[in-house]
Amino acid sequence: MADGLPNAKLVRLDRIGHSNILEAPEIVIPQIIGFVEAIGQS
Repeated sequence: MADGLPNAKLVRLDRIGHSNILEAPEIVIPQIIGFVEAIGQS
């Protein structure tokens, strides 16, 4: 899916289920912050 979206970044989270923000907030939250900052700069 990421290949079809311009400037997309696929982040794989091994062994994390559907509640990724609850299961691994230390990984997910920085990714979300980075995404929000990136779209704010465009």
